[in-house]
Amino acid sequence: MTVTKGKIKIEDVEIAGKFSFIGEVDRTKKPPILTISGVVETAARLPDSFKSMAGGRVVLFDVLINSESAGSEDNKIVYGFSAKRYEIR
Repeated sequence: MTVTKGKIKIEDVEIAGKFSFIGEVDRTKKPPILTISGVVETAARLPDSFKSMAGGRVVLFDVLINSESAGSEDNKIVYGFSAKRYEIR
């Protein structure tokens, strides 16, 4: 799922950016395990972890930044993340 609006909320702070994520269930595990991973693109510096990230109708919880990527000609940073759960509102 991709959130394409120009504004996202990190906890209670609104910033310019967008994110997309995928939720996959590993049914070979007992009980099945949900893995959530994705990317967020923004010019803002993000902390290593935060309680929530929201955009549009989607809210991700317990987000952990795993990687970041930046180019020399672009002011945006692409962060790779994982999350514990999500809600679609």
